[in-house]
Amino acid sequence: MGLGAYPGSDRQFLGMLGMHGSYQANLAMHHSDVILAVGARFDDRVINGATRFCPNAKIIHVDIDPASISKTIKADVPIVGPVDSVLAEMVAVVRELSEKPRAENQAAWWKQIEEWRGGREMFPYDKGDGSIIKPQTVIETLYDVTAGDAYITSDVGQHQMFAAQYYRYDKPNRWINSGGLGTMGFGFPAAMGVKLNFPDADVACVTGEGSVQMNIQELSTCMQYDLPVKIVCLNNGALGMQDGADLNMRHIISLLLENEPGALSRVVGLFSQRNYNIESLTVAATEDPTLSRLTLTTIGQEETVEQITKNLNKLIEVVKLVNLSESAHIERELLLIKVKATGAQRAEVKRTTDIFRGQIVDVGSSVYTIQLAGTSEKIDSFIQAIGAASILEVVRSGVTGISRGDKALSI
Repeated sequence: MGLGAYPGSDRQFLGMLGMHGSYQANLAMHHSDVILAVGARFDDRVINGATRFCPNAKIIHVDIDPASISKTIKADVPIVGPVDSVLAEMVAVVRELSEKPRAENQAAWWKQIEEWRGGREMFPYDKGDGSIIKPQTVIETLYDVTAGDAYITSDVGQHQMFAAQYYRYDKPNRWINSGGLGTMGFGFPAAMGVKLNFPDADVACVTGEGSVQMNIQELSTCMQYDLPVKIVCLNNGALGMQDGADLNMRHIISLLLENEPGALSRVVGLFSQRNYNIESLTVAATEDPTLSRLTLTTIGQEETVEQITKNLNKLIEVVKLVNLSESAHIERELLLIKVKATGAQRAEVKRTTDIFRGQIVDVGSSVYTIQLAGTSEKIDSFIQAIGAASILEVVRSGVTGISRGDKALSI
């Protein structure tokens, strides 16, 4: 929401925080000594868990609503009041201080940030061979053709994240969206309002094929009031942010099967023939020597899960089956990764490993082997943080899971 408060094209702009943020911004925040949070709510998309957020930082939290302070993250210095007057007073106090920031400390900090950047783009992506127009490229092109001087509104979805990441907002109040309210259909009417107020400005609504349908009837209003708003529709053929929801849910199915010759090959054959979208499949022994536990992860609707269940029962002796995703559960995946580690790179790899709670299990003269357990998303983020250029080998176990509480997959 605050993009543009500091010029997005400036070298000292590190990007957004959180799960959709940049690598350097998250590391800089994690290792900071002091955080000045102005009107921030420390939502779960940013902090990645209250107990792990910036363990060594003192937090100054400014908000006009006292109920918002220390609601999620405890503030060391809570300040209640209007942001404009509070900041004005803080600036006045800082100017009166006799002690100034030490140049050598600032230089060392920026040197560290440059090492985290590693010469990478803020949000790197595979640009491909140009035969397919990537959504990231669309937003970058929008920035170029508008010379970074447009007002950008958005709806809710993956297009919203692309617009936030790949359009460099150099001026305040140029990025207009519903933020945490998550209102599909917000972008188009918002763009109309901006155009009405700034008739000579370039105004673009970045939307998706789902969100644009919410208020597409307002095209007639644009015609009526002569509001030539630009609509950039990123059509990915799905409600992209709903991959984990009902439309295209991720399911973890765990089952007990009898140990009989050829059972596993029949299961693999089923998935290869039927074109099910199987992300991972693991098989392991159980406490009963006559049974094995098979866990598979699939993406699909409820009907897909029903088909998989029926076909498994036809092919093999399924003793018991449970869809772990239907209730509270724990899921984990194990990663073993071998990475280059020479010179200053060794310290950086170790730092990144510590942040992700990983373990270095083997050390060579120029190589580290790292073990990491967690969700698939955590492992994906770690691999991205390490960087493809440093990776020599990756081994992933696939997802396994277990129900929370008293429930147990047993006979």
